[in-house]
Amino acid sequence: MKDKNTIIESLGLERHREGGYFSETYRSTQQVETDRPGGNRSLMTAIYYMLTDDNPILYFHVNLSDAIHFFHGGDPILYLMRIPTNVTADSAHRDRSPALSATGV
Repeated sequence: MKDKNTIIESLGLERHREGGYFSETYRSTQQVETDRPGGNRSLMTAIYYMLTDDNPILYFHVNLSDAIHFFHGGDPILYLMRIPTNVTADSAHRDRSPALSATGV
């Protein structure tokens, strides 16, 4: 496994204000209307995001859009999500990859 500094440099990652390192890799030219401050948003974006031993925490926040997370390597990560609906025993024990973090979660 490459060391974190090599990965940060090769992917052009920068420190993110909510924790970890971040780089946007794609932004759609198509726009969608929203009722949120700032108006229209890109239909889709893609990013690289990495937590490290010296920057290990992503602070709690509410997603304004759906997000899909892919695990590419390194140590496992624990996601804590407050889901505003009931979670059944079946859905709580399913192993899924990638992880979907829906709007409002």
